Amino acid sequence: MLALLTILFSCKEPYNNTSRAIPSDSAGGDTAPVDSGGGGGADTAIQDEGCQPEQALITSACGSCHGQTALGGLDLRSLDALSGTESKQVPGMLLLSPGDRDASYLWHKLKGTHSDVGGSGQPMPPSGTLPDEDLSLLGDWINDGASCAPQPEVETVYDPNDLDQGELFTCDGAPSSSQARIRRLDAEEWRSTIGAKAGSPAASNPLGAPSSARFSTYQADVGMDPSTLGLYLDVAHYAGGSWTDVYPEPAYARQHQPQTDRELRCMFRDAAPSDDCIETYLRTFLEGGAYFRPPTDAELDRLTVFAKDALTTEAREGWERQETLSHITTAAWLSVGALFVAELGEGSPDGDGRVRLTDWEHARLISNLISDRAAGSQGVFRWGLGPYGSYTEPVEGAMPDLQAAAADGSIRDPAVARALLRQYAAGVDPERADTFLDWGDNRRNLARAEEWTASRIDRVFQEWFDVEGF
Repeated sequence: MLALLTILFSCKEPYNNTSRAIPSDSAGGDTAPVDSGGGGGADTAIQDEGCQPEQALITSACGSCHGQTALGGLDLRSLDALSGTESKQVPGMLLLSPGDRDASYLWHKLKGTHSDVGGSGQPMPPSGTLPDEDLSLLGDWINDGASCAPQPEVETVYDPNDLDQGELFTCDGAPSSSQARIRRLDAEEWRSTIGAKAGSPAASNPLGAPSSARFSTYQADVGMDPSTLGLYLDVAHYAGGSWTDVYPEPAYARQHQPQTDRELRCMFRDAAPSDDCIETYLRTFLEGGAYFRPPTDAELDRLTVFAKDALTTEAREGWERQETLSHITTAAWLSVGALFVAELGEGSPDGDGRVRLTDWEHARLISNLISDRAAGSQGVFRWGLGPYGSYTEPVEGAMPDLQAAAADGSIRDPAVARALLRQYAAGVDPERADTFLDWGDNRRNLARAEEWTASRIDRVFQEWFDVEGF
Protein backbone atom coordinates (compact mmCIF):
# COMPACT_ATOMS: atom_id res chain seq x y z
CA MET A 1 0.00 0.00 0.00
CA LEU A 2 2.82 2.40 0.85
CA ALA A 3 4.45 1.70 -2.49
CA LEU A 4 1.15 2.37 -4.27
CA LEU A 5 0.68 5.67 -2.47
CA THR A 6 4.22 6.67 -3.38
CA ILE A 7 3.51 6.03 -7.05
CA LEU A 8 0.21 7.90 -6.93
CA PHE A 9 1.60 10.96 -5.19
CA SER A 10 4.67 11.07 -7.40
CA CYS A 11 2.31 11.79 -10.31
CA LYS A 12 1.09 15.02 -8.70
CA GLU A 13 2.81 18.38 -9.13
CA PRO A 14 5.32 18.63 -6.27
CA TYR A 15 5.17 21.44 -3.76
CA ASN A 16 8.17 23.62 -3.00
CA ASN A 17 9.54 22.49 0.34
CA THR A 18 11.36 25.80 0.91
CA SER A 19 8.25 27.96 0.97
CA ARG A 20 6.91 26.91 4.36
CA ALA A 21 7.44 29.73 6.89
CA ILE A 22 7.40 29.66 10.65
CA PRO A 23 4.04 30.86 12.05
CA SER A 24 4.13 34.53 12.98
CA ASP A 25 1.92 36.84 15.01
CA SER A 26 -0.23 39.09 12.86
CA ALA A 27 -2.86 41.55 13.98
CA GLY A 28 -6.49 40.84 13.42
CA GLY A 29 -6.41 37.04 13.22
CA ASP A 30 -5.03 33.76 14.36
CA THR A 31 -1.46 32.88 13.69
CA ALA A 32 -0.65 30.59 10.74
CA PRO A 33 2.16 29.92 8.30
CA VAL A 34 2.41 32.42 5.46
CA ASP A 35 4.40 32.49 2.25
CA SER A 36 7.91 33.65 3.02
CA GLY A 37 8.49 34.93 -0.46
CA GLY A 38 10.39 33.62 -3.39
CA GLY A 39 7.38 31.71 -4.70
CA GLY A 40 6.47 34.22 -7.35
CA GLY A 41 2.85 34.06 -6.27
CA ALA A 42 2.63 30.28 -6.86
CA ASP A 43 0.83 27.97 -4.45
CA THR A 44 3.93 26.44 -2.91
CA ALA A 45 2.80 25.09 0.46
CA ILE A 46 3.37 21.42 1.17
CA GLN A 47 0.50 18.93 1.11
CA ASP A 48 1.50 16.30 3.65
CA GLU A 49 0.90 12.69 2.72
CA GLY A 50 -0.34 11.56 6.13
CA CYS A 51 -3.36 13.93 6.28
CA GLN A 52 -4.40 14.10 2.65
CA PRO A 53 -8.18 13.70 3.24
CA GLU A 54 -8.26 16.30 6.04
CA GLN A 55 -6.07 18.75 4.13
CA ALA A 56 -8.18 18.35 1.00
CA LEU A 57 -11.33 19.07 3.03
CA ILE A 58 -9.88 22.26 4.59
CA THR A 59 -8.47 23.42 1.27
CA SER A 60 -11.83 22.95 -0.43
CA ALA A 61 -13.84 24.69 2.31
CA CYS A 62 -11.41 27.43 3.37
CA GLY A 63 -8.64 27.70 0.76
CA SER A 64 -10.19 30.52 -1.28
CA CYS A 65 -9.67 32.93 1.63
CA HIS A 66 -7.09 31.20 3.79
CA GLY A 67 -4.79 29.86 1.10
CA GLN A 68 -2.18 31.90 -0.72
CA THR A 69 -3.93 35.17 0.21
CA ALA A 70 -3.91 34.17 3.92
CA LEU A 71 -6.83 36.43 4.88
CA GLY A 72 -6.27 37.80 8.34
CA GLY A 73 -2.84 36.20 8.32
CA LEU A 74 -4.33 32.71 8.50
CA ASP A 75 -2.91 30.25 5.95
CA LEU A 76 -4.54 26.82 6.10
CA ARG A 77 -2.56 25.20 3.30
CA SER A 78 -0.52 23.15 5.75
CA LEU A 79 -2.36 21.66 8.71
CA ASP A 80 0.88 20.17 9.92
CA ALA A 81 2.28 23.64 10.68
CA LEU A 82 -0.78 24.63 12.77
CA SER A 83 -0.10 22.04 15.45
CA GLY A 84 0.89 23.72 18.74
CA THR A 85 0.20 27.27 17.47
CA GLU A 86 -1.70 29.52 19.88
CA SER A 87 -4.91 31.25 18.86
CA LYS A 88 -4.91 35.04 19.20
CA GLN A 89 -8.67 35.25 19.63
CA VAL A 90 -8.61 32.97 22.67
CA PRO A 91 -5.27 33.43 24.46
CA GLY A 92 -3.91 30.21 25.87
CA MET A 93 -5.94 28.04 23.48
CA LEU A 94 -4.21 26.26 20.60
CA LEU A 95 -5.44 26.40 17.05
CA LEU A 96 -4.82 22.68 16.80
CA SER A 97 -4.28 20.63 19.94
CA PRO A 98 -3.13 17.13 18.91
CA GLY A 99 -5.18 14.48 20.68
CA ASP A 100 -7.94 16.83 21.90
CA ARG A 101 -10.35 18.41 19.43
CA ASP A 102 -12.24 20.19 22.21
CA ALA A 103 -9.04 22.07 23.07
CA SER A 104 -8.56 23.11 19.41
CA TYR A 105 -9.95 26.50 18.43
CA LEU A 106 -10.02 25.50 14.74
CA TRP A 107 -12.46 22.72 15.61
CA HIS A 108 -14.82 25.09 17.46
CA LYS A 109 -14.62 27.65 14.66
CA LEU A 110 -15.67 25.04 12.11
CA LYS A 111 -18.34 23.55 14.35
CA GLY A 112 -19.80 26.96 15.26
CA THR A 113 -19.13 26.61 18.99
CA HIS A 114 -16.25 29.13 19.08
CA SER A 115 -18.23 31.64 21.20
CA ASP A 116 -18.59 28.98 23.90
CA VAL A 117 -14.82 29.01 24.41
CA GLY A 118 -14.42 32.80 24.27
CA GLY A 119 -14.04 33.30 20.52
CA SER A 120 -15.73 35.87 18.30
CA GLY A 121 -16.92 36.40 14.74
CA GLN A 122 -18.96 34.07 12.57
CA PRO A 123 -18.53 30.32 12.13
CA MET A 124 -16.40 29.11 9.29
CA PRO A 125 -16.77 28.66 6.43
CA PRO A 126 -19.17 31.58 5.82
CA SER A 127 -21.18 29.44 3.39
CA GLY A 128 -22.39 27.25 6.24
CA THR A 129 -21.32 24.63 8.73
CA LEU A 130 -19.56 21.61 7.27
CA PRO A 131 -21.57 18.36 6.92
CA ASP A 132 -21.48 16.03 9.92
CA GLU A 133 -19.35 13.44 8.10
CA ASP A 134 -16.71 16.09 7.30
CA LEU A 135 -16.68 17.35 10.88
CA SER A 136 -16.35 13.76 12.10
CA LEU A 137 -13.38 13.20 9.79
CA LEU A 138 -11.57 16.27 11.12
CA GLY A 139 -12.52 15.66 14.75
CA ASP A 140 -11.34 12.05 14.69
CA TRP A 141 -8.09 13.10 13.01
CA ILE A 142 -7.39 15.68 15.73
CA ASN A 143 -8.21 13.21 18.51
CA ASP A 144 -5.89 10.67 16.87
CA GLY A 145 -2.97 13.07 17.16
CA ALA A 146 -3.43 15.46 14.20
CA SER A 147 -0.37 14.00 12.49
CA CYS A 148 0.49 14.58 8.86
CA ALA A 149 3.39 12.18 8.89
CA PRO A 150 2.96 9.15 6.59
CA GLN A 151 1.77 6.16 8.58
CA PRO A 152 4.43 3.45 8.80
CA GLU A 153 3.58 0.16 7.16
CA VAL A 154 3.00 -2.42 9.86
CA GLU A 155 4.08 -5.96 9.07
CA THR A 156 1.89 -8.59 10.67
CA VAL A 157 3.64 -11.88 11.34
CA TYR A 158 1.49 -14.86 12.17
CA ASP A 159 1.49 -18.63 11.93
CA PRO A 160 -1.21 -19.76 9.47
CA ASN A 161 -1.68 -22.89 11.56
CA ASP A 162 -2.88 -20.71 14.44
CA LEU A 163 -5.73 -19.16 12.43
CA ASP A 164 -9.20 -19.62 13.83
CA GLN A 165 -10.82 -22.01 11.35
CA GLY A 166 -14.26 -20.71 12.22
CA GLU A 167 -13.20 -17.18 11.31
CA LEU A 168 -11.31 -18.38 8.25
CA PHE A 169 -14.49 -19.81 6.75
CA THR A 170 -16.72 -16.89 7.67
CA CYS A 171 -17.65 -14.20 5.16
CA ASP A 172 -19.57 -11.08 6.20
CA GLY A 173 -20.54 -12.78 9.42
CA ALA A 174 -22.02 -15.86 7.75
CA PRO A 175 -20.38 -19.33 7.56
CA SER A 176 -18.74 -20.08 4.24
CA SER A 177 -16.35 -22.57 2.69
CA SER A 178 -14.30 -23.13 -0.42
CA GLN A 179 -16.13 -24.03 -3.60
CA ALA A 180 -16.45 -27.66 -4.63
CA ARG A 181 -14.10 -28.35 -7.51
CA ILE A 182 -13.74 -30.78 -10.40
CA ARG A 183 -10.39 -30.39 -12.16
CA ARG A 184 -9.17 -32.13 -15.27
CA LEU A 185 -5.71 -33.71 -15.26
CA ASP A 186 -3.12 -31.71 -17.16
CA ALA A 187 -0.81 -33.19 -19.78
CA GLU A 188 2.20 -33.77 -17.51
CA GLU A 189 0.05 -35.18 -14.72
CA TRP A 190 -1.66 -37.70 -17.02
CA ARG A 191 1.61 -38.89 -18.52
CA SER A 192 3.24 -39.28 -15.10
CA THR A 193 0.23 -40.96 -13.50
CA ILE A 194 0.02 -43.70 -16.14
CA GLY A 195 3.75 -44.42 -15.67
CA ALA A 196 4.94 -43.26 -19.10
CA LYS A 197 8.36 -41.78 -19.83
CA ALA A 198 8.83 -38.14 -20.73
CA GLY A 199 9.83 -39.17 -24.25
CA SER A 200 7.05 -41.69 -24.80
CA PRO A 201 4.17 -41.28 -27.29
CA ALA A 202 1.87 -40.75 -24.29
CA ALA A 203 3.73 -37.52 -23.52
CA SER A 204 2.28 -36.07 -26.75
CA ASN A 205 -1.25 -35.84 -25.35
CA PRO A 206 -3.70 -32.95 -25.78
CA LEU A 207 -4.48 -32.39 -22.09
CA GLY A 208 -2.36 -29.27 -21.75
CA ALA A 209 -3.74 -26.08 -20.28
CA PRO A 210 -5.61 -23.71 -22.63
CA SER A 211 -3.51 -21.26 -24.61
CA SER A 212 -5.10 -18.45 -22.63
CA ALA A 213 -3.71 -19.85 -19.35
CA ARG A 214 -0.39 -18.55 -18.14
CA PHE A 215 0.65 -21.72 -16.31
CA SER A 216 0.47 -25.38 -17.30
CA THR A 217 -1.27 -26.44 -14.07
CA TYR A 218 -4.19 -24.05 -14.63
CA GLN A 219 -7.10 -26.35 -15.50
CA ALA A 220 -10.07 -24.47 -14.02
CA ASP A 221 -13.27 -24.73 -16.10
CA VAL A 222 -11.53 -27.05 -18.58
CA GLY A 223 -13.60 -29.94 -19.91
CA MET A 224 -13.28 -32.35 -22.81
CA ASP A 225 -14.34 -30.74 -26.08
CA PRO A 226 -14.66 -32.81 -29.29
CA SER A 227 -11.30 -31.70 -30.69
CA THR A 228 -9.43 -32.60 -27.50
CA LEU A 229 -11.30 -35.90 -27.28
CA GLY A 230 -10.33 -36.83 -30.84
CA LEU A 231 -6.65 -36.24 -30.11
CA TYR A 232 -6.86 -37.98 -26.75
CA LEU A 233 -8.32 -41.13 -28.31
CA ASP A 234 -5.07 -41.50 -30.28
CA VAL A 235 -3.07 -41.97 -27.06
CA ALA A 236 -5.64 -43.09 -24.46
CA HIS A 237 -4.80 -46.79 -24.93
CA TYR A 238 -1.37 -46.15 -23.37
CA ALA A 239 -3.06 -45.42 -20.02
CA GLY A 240 -3.88 -49.05 -19.24
CA GLY A 241 -0.98 -50.62 -21.08
CA SER A 242 0.50 -52.58 -18.18
CA TRP A 243 -2.95 -53.98 -17.31
CA THR A 244 -3.55 -55.60 -20.70
CA ASP A 245 -1.22 -58.56 -20.27
CA VAL A 246 0.61 -60.24 -17.44
CA TYR A 247 3.90 -58.88 -18.83
CA PRO A 248 4.80 -56.10 -18.20
CA GLU A 249 2.88 -56.70 -15.02
CA PRO A 250 1.06 -53.81 -13.31
CA ALA A 251 2.31 -52.42 -10.03
CA TYR A 252 -0.68 -53.83 -8.21
CA ALA A 253 0.13 -57.29 -9.52
CA ARG A 254 3.72 -56.98 -8.34
CA GLN A 255 2.47 -55.95 -4.92
CA HIS A 256 -0.05 -58.78 -4.58
CA GLN A 257 1.65 -61.71 -6.26
CA PRO A 258 -0.45 -64.43 -4.52
CA GLN A 259 -3.64 -62.62 -5.49
CA THR A 260 -2.32 -62.24 -9.03
CA ASP A 261 -1.83 -65.97 -9.34
CA ARG A 262 -5.29 -66.83 -8.03
CA GLU A 263 -7.54 -63.99 -9.10
CA LEU A 264 -6.08 -61.58 -11.64
CA ARG A 265 -4.43 -63.89 -14.15
CA CYS A 266 -7.74 -65.49 -14.97
CA MET A 267 -8.55 -62.31 -16.84
CA PHE A 268 -5.45 -62.80 -18.98
CA ARG A 269 -5.71 -66.58 -19.50
CA ASP A 270 -9.30 -67.87 -19.25
CA ALA A 271 -11.22 -68.02 -22.50
CA ALA A 272 -14.43 -67.12 -20.64
CA PRO A 273 -13.59 -65.31 -17.36
CA SER A 274 -16.13 -65.76 -14.57
CA ASP A 275 -18.16 -62.89 -13.14
CA ASP A 276 -16.00 -62.97 -9.99
CA CYS A 277 -12.83 -62.85 -12.13
CA ILE A 278 -14.12 -59.87 -14.13
CA GLU A 279 -15.22 -57.96 -11.02
CA THR A 280 -11.93 -58.57 -9.19
CA TYR A 281 -9.87 -57.48 -12.17
CA LEU A 282 -11.93 -54.33 -12.78
CA ARG A 283 -12.04 -53.33 -9.11
CA THR A 284 -8.29 -53.86 -8.77
CA PHE A 285 -7.58 -51.98 -11.99
CA LEU A 286 -9.77 -48.98 -11.16
CA GLU A 287 -8.23 -48.59 -7.71
CA GLY A 288 -4.64 -49.27 -8.73
CA GLY A 289 -4.54 -48.10 -12.33
CA ALA A 290 -7.20 -45.45 -13.07
CA TYR A 291 -9.03 -43.86 -10.12
CA PHE A 292 -6.46 -44.47 -7.35
CA ARG A 293 -9.31 -44.83 -4.90
CA PRO A 294 -11.95 -47.51 -4.43
CA PRO A 295 -14.54 -47.24 -7.24
CA THR A 296 -18.16 -46.60 -6.39
CA ASP A 297 -20.68 -49.36 -7.08
CA ALA A 298 -22.09 -47.35 -9.99
CA GLU A 299 -18.64 -46.88 -11.54
CA LEU A 300 -17.84 -50.56 -11.20
CA ASP A 301 -21.23 -51.63 -12.58
CA ARG A 302 -20.89 -49.47 -15.69
CA LEU A 303 -17.42 -50.79 -16.51
CA THR A 304 -18.54 -54.38 -15.82
CA VAL A 305 -21.31 -54.09 -18.42
CA PHE A 306 -18.83 -52.62 -20.88
CA ALA A 307 -16.23 -55.35 -20.18
CA LYS A 308 -18.74 -58.16 -20.71
CA ASP A 309 -19.81 -56.62 -24.02
CA ALA A 310 -16.15 -56.42 -25.04
CA LEU A 311 -15.57 -60.08 -24.16
CA THR A 312 -18.64 -61.03 -26.21
CA THR A 313 -17.28 -59.07 -29.16
CA GLU A 314 -13.91 -60.76 -28.70
CA ALA A 315 -15.48 -64.18 -29.06
CA ARG A 316 -17.47 -63.08 -32.11
CA GLU A 317 -14.75 -61.11 -33.92
CA GLY A 318 -11.70 -63.11 -32.90
CA TRP A 319 -9.94 -60.36 -30.95
CA GLU A 320 -6.81 -61.12 -28.96
CA ARG A 321 -7.31 -60.84 -25.18
CA GLN A 322 -4.76 -58.02 -24.98
CA GLU A 323 -6.83 -56.09 -27.53
CA THR A 324 -9.98 -56.65 -25.47
CA LEU A 325 -8.35 -55.50 -22.25
CA SER A 326 -6.97 -52.44 -24.02
CA HIS A 327 -10.53 -51.67 -25.12
CA ILE A 328 -11.73 -51.97 -21.51
CA THR A 329 -8.94 -49.98 -19.86
CA THR A 330 -9.23 -47.23 -22.46
CA ALA A 331 -12.94 -46.93 -21.70
CA ALA A 332 -12.10 -46.51 -18.02
CA TRP A 333 -9.66 -43.73 -18.87
CA LEU A 334 -12.40 -41.93 -20.78
CA SER A 335 -14.54 -41.68 -17.64
CA VAL A 336 -14.91 -38.70 -15.36
CA GLY A 337 -13.45 -40.59 -12.41
CA ALA A 338 -10.12 -41.09 -14.18
CA LEU A 339 -9.69 -37.81 -16.07
CA PHE A 340 -11.13 -35.44 -13.49
CA VAL A 341 -10.06 -35.00 -9.88
CA ALA A 342 -13.01 -34.18 -7.63
CA GLU A 343 -13.10 -32.26 -4.37
CA LEU A 344 -16.81 -32.50 -3.65
CA GLY A 345 -16.97 -34.07 -0.20
CA GLU A 346 -19.74 -36.28 1.10
CA GLY A 347 -21.93 -36.87 4.10
CA SER A 348 -24.28 -34.59 5.98
CA PRO A 349 -23.44 -30.88 6.19
CA ASP A 350 -22.26 -29.59 9.56
CA GLY A 351 -23.94 -26.77 11.45
CA ASP A 352 -22.39 -24.24 9.07
CA GLY A 353 -23.49 -26.09 5.93
CA ARG A 354 -20.02 -27.42 5.13
CA VAL A 355 -19.31 -30.92 3.79
CA ARG A 356 -16.00 -32.57 4.59
CA LEU A 357 -13.74 -33.98 1.88
CA THR A 358 -13.61 -37.76 1.77
CA ASP A 359 -10.41 -39.42 2.95
CA TRP A 360 -9.48 -40.30 -0.64
CA GLU A 361 -10.18 -36.76 -1.86
CA HIS A 362 -8.01 -35.47 0.97
CA ALA A 363 -5.14 -37.74 -0.05
CA ARG A 364 -5.47 -36.80 -3.72
CA LEU A 365 -5.51 -33.12 -2.79
CA ILE A 366 -2.21 -33.50 -0.92
CA SER A 367 -0.63 -35.39 -3.81
CA ASN A 368 -1.88 -32.74 -6.24
CA LEU A 369 -0.14 -30.04 -4.25
CA ILE A 370 3.29 -31.55 -4.66
CA SER A 371 3.37 -34.19 -7.37
CA ASP A 372 2.28 -34.79 -10.94
CA ARG A 373 1.72 -38.45 -10.07
CA ALA A 374 -1.34 -39.68 -8.17
CA ALA A 375 -0.72 -41.47 -4.91
CA GLY A 376 -0.74 -45.21 -5.61
CA SER A 377 0.09 -44.91 -9.31
CA GLN A 378 2.76 -47.04 -10.96
CA GLY A 379 6.16 -45.51 -11.61
CA VAL A 380 8.04 -45.30 -14.87
CA PHE A 381 9.78 -48.52 -15.98
CA ARG A 382 13.31 -48.79 -17.32
CA TRP A 383 15.33 -51.96 -17.12
CA GLY A 384 17.98 -51.88 -14.41
CA LEU A 385 16.89 -48.52 -13.00
CA GLY A 386 16.94 -47.52 -9.36
CA PRO A 387 16.13 -49.39 -6.15
CA TYR A 388 12.58 -50.56 -7.04
CA GLY A 389 13.15 -53.35 -9.53
CA SER A 390 13.56 -51.11 -12.58
CA TYR A 391 10.67 -48.81 -11.57
CA THR A 392 10.80 -45.26 -10.26
CA GLU A 393 8.30 -46.09 -7.50
CA PRO A 394 7.98 -48.96 -4.99
CA VAL A 395 5.63 -51.86 -5.68
CA GLU A 396 2.88 -50.16 -3.64
CA GLY A 397 2.92 -47.26 -6.09
CA ALA A 398 3.74 -43.58 -5.65
CA MET A 399 3.50 -42.13 -2.13
CA PRO A 400 2.33 -45.39 -0.55
CA ASP A 401 2.09 -43.97 2.98
CA LEU A 402 -0.34 -41.33 1.73
CA GLN A 403 -2.45 -44.01 0.07
CA ALA A 404 -2.41 -46.09 3.25
CA ALA A 405 -3.48 -43.10 5.37
CA ALA A 406 -6.49 -42.62 3.10
CA ALA A 407 -7.37 -46.32 3.37
CA ASP A 408 -7.25 -46.45 7.19
CA GLY A 409 -8.67 -42.96 7.80
CA SER A 410 -5.62 -41.57 9.59
CA ILE A 411 -5.41 -38.87 6.92
CA ARG A 412 -8.02 -36.99 8.97
CA ASP A 413 -5.42 -36.35 11.67
CA PRO A 414 -3.83 -32.96 10.85
CA ALA A 415 -0.48 -34.11 12.24
CA VAL A 416 -0.52 -37.14 9.92
CA ALA A 417 -1.48 -35.06 6.89
CA ARG A 418 1.21 -32.49 7.68
CA ALA A 419 3.90 -35.15 8.10
CA LEU A 420 2.94 -36.84 4.81
CA LEU A 421 3.02 -33.55 2.95
CA ARG A 422 6.53 -32.88 4.18
CA GLN A 423 7.64 -36.47 3.58
CA TYR A 424 6.75 -36.38 -0.11
CA ALA A 425 7.46 -32.72 -0.89
CA ALA A 426 11.26 -32.79 -0.73
CA GLY A 427 14.19 -34.60 0.79
CA VAL A 428 17.65 -36.03 0.36
CA ASP A 429 18.06 -39.31 -1.53
CA PRO A 430 20.90 -40.07 -3.95
CA GLU A 431 18.94 -43.07 -5.27
CA ARG A 432 15.79 -41.12 -6.18
CA ALA A 433 15.08 -42.17 -9.76
CA ASP A 434 12.15 -40.03 -10.87
CA THR A 435 14.04 -36.78 -10.34
CA PHE A 436 15.82 -37.36 -13.62
CA LEU A 437 13.67 -39.91 -15.45
CA ASP A 438 10.53 -37.77 -15.28
CA TRP A 439 12.24 -35.07 -17.33
CA GLY A 440 13.91 -37.30 -19.89
CA ASP A 441 15.47 -40.73 -20.28
CA ASN A 442 18.98 -39.38 -20.24
CA ARG A 443 21.93 -40.97 -18.46
CA ARG A 444 23.65 -37.59 -18.14
CA ASN A 445 20.98 -36.60 -15.64
CA LEU A 446 22.33 -39.17 -13.21
CA ALA A 447 25.00 -36.59 -12.31
CA ARG A 448 22.73 -34.64 -9.99
CA ALA A 449 22.63 -33.51 -6.40
CA GLU A 450 21.12 -35.83 -3.84
CA GLU A 451 18.55 -33.22 -2.80
CA TRP A 452 15.18 -33.57 -4.55
CA THR A 453 11.82 -31.83 -4.68
CA ALA A 454 8.54 -33.26 -5.91
CA SER A 455 7.69 -32.65 -9.55
CA ARG A 456 4.91 -30.11 -9.09
CA ILE A 457 7.10 -28.04 -6.80
CA ASP A 458 9.68 -28.09 -9.60
CA ARG A 459 7.04 -26.75 -11.95
CA VAL A 460 6.07 -23.98 -9.55
CA PHE A 461 9.62 -22.67 -9.52
CA GLN A 462 10.05 -23.08 -13.26
CA GLU A 463 6.75 -21.51 -14.33
CA TRP A 464 5.72 -19.10 -11.57
CA PHE A 465 9.19 -17.84 -10.68
CA ASP A 466 10.92 -18.34 -14.05
CA VAL A 467 13.75 -20.33 -12.50
CA GLU A 468 15.42 -22.05 -15.44
CA GLY A 469 16.50 -25.65 -14.91
CA PHE A 470 15.33 -25.73 -11.29
